[in-house]
Amino acid sequence: MFVSRRGVKALAERFKFQRDHVQLYESLGASMAEEVRCRMNRRLGPDVGEVRVGEIPVPVLVPLADGASPASRPPLVVYGILFLTVALYLLSWIGVGDGTGLQGRMAIPSGTGFSGVPKFALLLAPFLHGGIVPLAVGCLFLFVLGDNIEDRLGRVPFLLFYLFCGAVAGAAHVLWGKAGMPAALGSAGAVAGVLGAYLVFFPDVPIEMYGMGRVATVPAYLFACAWAVAAFLWGWGPGPLSDLLNPAPYSLAGHLAGFTTGVLGAVLCRSVE
Repeated sequence: MFVSRRGVKALAERFKFQRDHVQLYESLGASMAEEVRCRMNRRLGPDVGEVRVGEIPVPVLVPLADGASPASRPPLVVYGILFLTVALYLLSWIGVGDGTGLQGRMAIPSGTGFSGVPKFALLLAPFLHGGIVPLAVGCLFLFVLGDNIEDRLGRVPFLLFYLFCGAVAGAAHVLWGKAGMPAALGSAGAVAGVLGAYLVFFPDVPIEMYGMGRVATVPAYLFACAWAVAAFLWGWGPGPLSDLLNPAPYSLAGHLAGFTTGVLGAVLCRSVE
């Protein structure tokens, strides 16, 4: 549709050799794959390609620790957010105080616009989670990265910053989320903003991370890149695995909006310091 007939003919002539020798390329690829497998077996052992029971990696990406200097004062806002988030989840889990009903009312619909979205849903949704996995992931992001951001911004500005990142992420999910995705809950958009601010303030600080069964230490900017890849892979729509791990995920638009808000907020903060 977008290439002229002459251009199509030129492309066909250019790749004629590859088409005529497709079996040669297939055998070459197979031999290269076998050579790589043999090298890995020699280096790591003959069972490198096997997945044993109990060794299936959990497909999440989380920070475990960072190398930044300790905060100059206790991160009381971070602790308060963590306490409130865990308390609300436990109340909903044991059925006290209509916690499950609150989750249903405050869930943010995807791609529907703001009609029918409850008041204060954008502010309350980051404190409500649809499962234990998103709760644990959000708490780890906030606990590992949030203390230094709170120390840099101050307690009240950090609280406003966290709420604003969560609200922007929720608004992006409502406006530009893929139709048919589940209604969103959780702190993914807010902690994405914390990660964005961390990237601006501490780009080279090492972060110990877990991802797909491996623990590695990488600079903050590489961790942010890995997070972006994970956001792209998980943000396109619901699936059996995503339904199991996080039944109320944010869309790709929500993740990126929260992260971008955090980056811009940190840049603005640095410019006025």
